[in-house]
Amino acid sequence: MSVNLHYEDKARSAGFSSVCGVDEAGAGPLMGPVYAAAVILPEGCEIEGLNDSKKLTEKKREALFPVICEKAVAYAIASVDEKEIDATDILSARMKAMQLPSMRCKSQRTMRSSTATATTARRQRSPRRTRPSSAGTA
Repeated sequence: MSVNLHYEDKARSAGFSSVCGVDEAGAGPLMGPVYAAAVILPEGCEIEGLNDSKKLTEKKREALFPVICEKAVAYAIASVDEKEIDATDILSARMKAMQLPSMRCKSQRTMRSSTATATTARRQRSPRRTRPSSAGTA
């Protein structure tokens, strides 16, 4: 499988030590929460079959989840409930749902890369590079 690491390579050449991938789901339905997940994989880590979650079957997503969790430097899952969506709007809820897990995954200097929104870069500093205590929790 050929993987396009253009943004990851660009981030690392700019001095970022890791890249956090973020994706959301649930923005299409008329009711219910919006979920998002973020993951930082070690540089050079390749997981067979890993692709945009919307391009994977449910069975393949379920099979990849424990593999991703095992190999990840950090991962987190978050949601924004329908009450908050109604109080704000779906775009704000999607952005918050993606921001929450990516902030939990921040590690040293990180670039956030999202399939749902434009890629943004932010230099973040952390004294240590460890799995957050909240990693893997909803």
